[in-house]
Amino acid sequence: MKATLSFAVFILTPFIAVAGGTAENDTARILEEVVVVERAAKAPVPLLPLDVKIVDSSTIDNSTETNLLPVLQNRIPGMFVTERGLAGYGVSGGGAGAVSIRGVGGGNKVLFLIDGQPQWAGVFGHSLPDTYVTNDVQRVEVVSGPSSLLYGSGAMGGSVNLITRRATQESFAGSLRAMGGSYGTQKYGVKAGYKHGGLHAFAAASYESTDGNRRGMGYWLANQYASVSYDFSKHWEARQKVK
Repeated sequence: MKATLSFAVFILTPFIAVAGGTAENDTARILEEVVVVERAAKAPVPLLPLDVKIVDSSTIDNSTETNLLPVLQNRIPGMFVTERGLAGYGVSGGGAGAVSIRGVGGGNKVLFLIDGQPQWAGVFGHSLPDTYVTNDVQRVEVVSGPSSLLYGSGAMGGSVNLITRRATQESFAGSLRAMGGSYGTQKYGVKAGYKHGGLHAFAAASYESTDGNRRGMGYWLANQYASVSYDFSKHWEARQKVK
């Protein structure tokens, strides 16, 4: 943020004590325009003096995974995610989907964020890892190690910032993918975006299901995401997201 401030500074010359003399006349000096630049609230994540890994859109799109957690675990050294259970990744402490970085993760010590906003909401104070899907995430910034300087005590083990997708290509663009495997496993994903000037509109949906390799192990999971934003200027944007 940059603000411009103009003002005048009056400087009084000191009295000079000399025998039989008088003080010099007061003088005034008008300064030129002064530019005041506000410091950023915090440094961008890539510039932090910490171990930062960024998983970009090409890596996410080339993955065969529907959920984002396996993608991160396979590419972030020291990151461990407990395996998906019968009802998905789970939400309770010690349940499937618990994330640790470099051995630290119990008690909500790895903070998940969506577009920089901490995800404290969930069940029993835990985030909902089944909603972290590859279809609506553009890139992921993972800080390994204490991030409490940025986000407080909830990020002692590290932080995972999910940057959601938005339309970046002028006019209309979209993609569709479908996969299948053993035990009746099916995975589908579709995403589309539209950009015109400052208007950005994006929508995505995914679905996966499987019969499982044993009786009663089947499940299905569906996710939808949509966002509309408008850039009023380089620094101002209005955005609405629905998931």
